[in-house]
Amino acid sequence: GLAYGASFPGLMDLTARLPGFALALNYRLVFLAGLGIAGLAALGTERLEARGPARSLVLGNGAWVVGLFALFLAAQPLFSARGLSPAFTWTQLAFEIGPLAALALTALFWKPAGQHLAAAALALLVAQRFLEMRGTYPTLSASTLAPQLPTLAALPLGGDPARIVARGDVFRPNAAALYEIEDVRGYESLVLDRFADTFPLWSHSQPASFNRVDDLASARPFLSLLNVRYAIGAPADPVPEGWREQARGPEMALFANPTALSRAFVPRDLRRIPDPVERLAAMSAARDFAGIAFLNSAGPADDQNGKAVLRIREAGPELVVEASVATRAFVATSLSDWPGWIAESGGRALPLETVNHAFVGFWLEPGEHAVRLRYRPGSWTLGVGAFFAGVLVWALLAVSRRSRL
Repeated sequence: GLAYGASFPGLMDLTARLPGFALALNYRLVFLAGLGIAGLAALGTERLEARGPARSLVLGNGAWVVGLFALFLAAQPLFSARGLSPAFTWTQLAFEIGPLAALALTALFWKPAGQHLAAAALALLVAQRFLEMRGTYPTLSASTLAPQLPTLAALPLGGDPARIVARGDVFRPNAAALYEIEDVRGYESLVLDRFADTFPLWSHSQPASFNRVDDLASARPFLSLLNVRYAIGAPADPVPEGWREQARGPEMALFANPTALSRAFVPRDLRRIPDPVERLAAMSAARDFAGIAFLNSAGPADDQNGKAVLRIREAGPELVVEASVATRAFVATSLSDWPGWIAESGGRALPLETVNHAFVGFWLEPGEHAVRLRYRPGSWTLGVGAFFAGVLVWALLAVSRRSRL
């Protein structure tokens, strides 16, 4: 775990070759260090309670004290380079080795019973965590997590699904859920590679953080495709070109995007570009994704799309598209095309087609349709099936055991 946390080269390269690990942030496996230390502590506590004070405890703690002190001295140049004062570093060292030395001295001179020694170790641990961590996470009121933002109430949400964006560092995307809004910059440790290909078209991707959008004017065409109806700026920010002011208050300014597309829409024209490099280049030059959509599949280079009127609503995590189709039409969405999306209409599945490099699209024939888009990957079905199979096997074994008794 410690090696993962330090991004140890050989280990990280080997892990990235394992199935499923190539697309993960493997340094987060540092949690194994804490898990392993907790397990070792539990085993050590059991041994203390069973055997009482032992010479190995005194020697082991003494070795740790000496080892930590040696590492501390070796790290002095690093502490200086990072501007850490000697008063701070020496105090932190005392918090680390003090409890270890106290436990060793307790076992050496007092020689309490095993359970008493285990209790002393727990008390020293609690004291050490208090001394080291006090002030790091001060106790604050719940309103500090999501303070009232009166200007945000000017967002007319509740109709068609809509997303928002913010300029620079004005509004962190991982706070969006606290205000029941959907930030297009929301980030996860797993990202669809084709969606990541579009980042340069609308944002600046930061390592291990969210995508910054510093220029709302130049990013507006692709933000419109992403169903971004509103943007948040600093209170004194001017209205970006192509946007209009929605509201302004002491904590933020809100801008509306008049060209934002719905979560699902019918583009006027279609262009098929199978080559991803050529397709991304064409998308970077596009200024109106309502006028043209780029299909990933091969076929006629250009085609005029059919006509349809759409009505869109959300049903929990699903998207419902009610369509009145005059002539056969292609419907594009801004749903990332992860494997596992299903589109159903009239009890039958519709074939899906990737549009605009990274999003879900589908064709509709003339007539009235109610299409329900839901995310149901095969792994989910297999997992649920395995769970119920396990329950069934457990029930059969229980019945068989009871019949034998």
